[in-house]
This record gives sequence, C-alpha cells and structure tokens, in this order.
Amino acid sequence: MNLLEFYSNSFNDPSYIFQKAGHGAAFFILAAVVYWALQNVSAAFIVSMVFAFFTEVMQLHFSRTGCLVDVGYDTMGILCGLVICIVNRRAVAVDNNGM
Repeated sequence: MNLLEFYSNSFNDPSYIFQKAGHGAAFFILAAVVYWALQNVSAAFIVSMVFAFFTEVMQLHFSRTGCLVDVGYDTMGILCGLVICIVNRRAVAVDNNGM
C-alpha cells in the first residue's frame, strides 16, 4: 500500500471505523497538549500536522500501511482539539473579565 491509495478502505467494517476514530482521538489529544505547551494555535496545528504526515510516511518503512486518508482523520482530530482549546480559552477570558 502506498500513501496515495484511497480505494481500499472498508467503511462498512466496524473495526475500520473504530481504528479511524482512534486516529482522530489520538491527534485530538496531541493537538491539545501541543497547544497547552506552546499557547499558540498556529504552531500547535503545524506541529500536529507534521507529526501526522511523518507517522504515515514512517509506517511505509515498517511493514505497515501508510495512507493520506489517515492524515485526513488525524486532521479532523487536530481541528476538533484546537477548536475546543480556543473555545475554552475564550470562555476563561470572558469569565476572568467578570462577564
């Protein structure tokens, strides 16, 4: 399998859906931790995306299947994690301003 193979996905298989949800959840957590460490949304997004792409490329060298579709699932987790961080940051700022 190579990075550009998109047609071999089994969207009806529950284990496939569970595995891809795991991708999203792991990168959700990664993005939140990176944001917490850097306190910069753009930097957290870039670092998380580089890691997502890197892990897929590295899988090609260890008898695993790396695929850009997985980077898409990772990206969804990253975006969800960062959106929650932004919403939380704004909620805390409003709360601290007494509104």
